[in-house]
Amino acid sequence: MRRLIALLTVVVVLGVGLSSAEIIYTSDIKTDKTPAITMCCEGKVFLSYTDDSDTIYLARGILRTTEGQVVKIGNKVAIGNETPDHPDLGFFNGQILMGWNEDDGNVYLALFKPEEMTRTAKFEYRPNANNPISVTPFYEGLILNTWTSKDKPGLTLIVTKPKVGDDFENLIDNRYNEFEPKEGSSVAYMDDVAIVAWRDDKNVVHITRWRFQQNEITKALSVIGYKDNEMDFKTEVDPAVVFGDDGKLYITWYNKGMDLIECASYDVSSQVINKLDHKNFEAGGCKGLDITYFEGNPYIAYTDGEGIIKVAKIM
Repeated sequence: MRRLIALLTVVVVLGVGLSSAEIIYTSDIKTDKTPAITMCCEGKVFLSYTDDSDTIYLARGILRTTEGQVVKIGNKVAIGNETPDHPDLGFFNGQILMGWNEDDGNVYLALFKPEEMTRTAKFEYRPNANNPISVTPFYEGLILNTWTSKDKPGLTLIVTKPKVGDDFENLIDNRYNEFEPKEGSSVAYMDDVAIVAWRDDKNVVHITRWRFQQNEITKALSVIGYKDNEMDFKTEVDPAVVFGDDGKLYITWYNKGMDLIECASYDVSSQVINKLDHKNFEAGGCKGLDITYFEGNPYIAYTDGEGIIKVAKIM
């Protein structure tokens, strides 16, 4: 096993757009897969990645502001093998939520204690998903998942309720055949609204919104409507989305023609999606990316053109 060592130098990378980013972590891992990132209280950073032997890992670190916005990676644990593409991470009821899929087409959800890095639960789907799963904490102890299948058209949206042990219950399990993502998707949730970002076969990015309601008597959960917005930009890798604590939706994508990683914020509280800000930085190539939000800033984890995983703080 090769150790994940932080070879860190804080540099400012200026994009040709309106803003800049700090590269706060550079790994010694070589991979052509997409990493996942989430951050939680006290500056804890969690990265998940697949190395060149197709072993998937969950690694824990700390954001050390005293050293100037630097991620220090500590320990890591192996999760699975033969993982075809990137995992996804979230923070759920005080634990790390992780979703991933493997070459057999099965999709997995797991919960980990953040300090001990030990697994407390693991759920297994058998949807023959083939494409990456995206996960996010829902409300009242629920988990929202999305994925696409290579052999079946459409975007699958599932709300899962974890139960005792390695068990779960699907409260909503819908496939929307009118949406045909090229590969994976990315999901975020806030205030009864779920946002799924995906790209079509022409690499045009879509933001699809779902709204939910709960019956006051039966407490049954249902989808009450959705709306698809075709965005005015394209990307050569799957986009990623996250809601910030400020209520804004942040979406990131890779502009291959200009070699820029772009990050834009939006107001999605009304029927019309309003762009609020747009920032970018030079990427040096990008094979895949993910985004999280912590204490007022988006953070983007990405694999550059040389297969090196980096984390950038968007200023």
